[in-house]
Amino acid sequence: MEVRAAETDTHHTHVTLTVASREKALRDETLSTLVECICRLNPEASVVSLAQRVSGDDLHPVSSAMRRLLRLCPSGVHLGILCSDPSYRRPRDIVIQCKRGILLGPDNGILLPAARELGLDAVYEVSSRSPWLSTPSSTISAVEVYGSLAAYLSMGLEPEKVGPRVGQWVSRSRGETAVQQGLQPVATAPRGV
Repeated sequence: MEVRAAETDTHHTHVTLTVASREKALRDETLSTLVECICRLNPEASVVSLAQRVSGDDLHPVSSAMRRLLRLCPSGVHLGILCSDPSYRRPRDIVIQCKRGILLGPDNGILLPAARELGLDAVYEVSSRSPWLSTPSSTISAVEVYGSLAAYLSMGLEPEKVGPRVGQWVSRSRGETAVQQGLQPVATAPRGV
């Protein structure tokens, strides 16, 4: 897939990565894979990364770290992920268009605090992975999908091209998970449900 920055006003050369995991080796491997994938596809990208240690399933420290990183970095493409056990069923992937940047990651609540801070405009579900892959393969990892998509977004791919706009997404705060519609909670459940 060819994306030319000259065709759009949404060219972002800055990419920030916030990767969280209980295991340092997994964080390091994930970050190195993401940086390699982004820089291979977009050699002009400026990549800033943050590794965050987490314990349990509390995403609050991760979303807080991501928000701190965004305050220091210019608008661009911001990827936030929580590395977990391979048996964990990943939520859908989303891209959030904001007034001052683009957020990318799983629909698990990690992105919403940053989206609110950057001026949330729209949320899109990543419906097709194949166009974003640098090397299509049946064994491609989620990390490579995120890296490829972040690179394409940094080169000017418009968020609405990744899939349909969605009206509901997950928001997590301490102690509860809420499904958001717009910015209003429509259902809540105790964490872990």
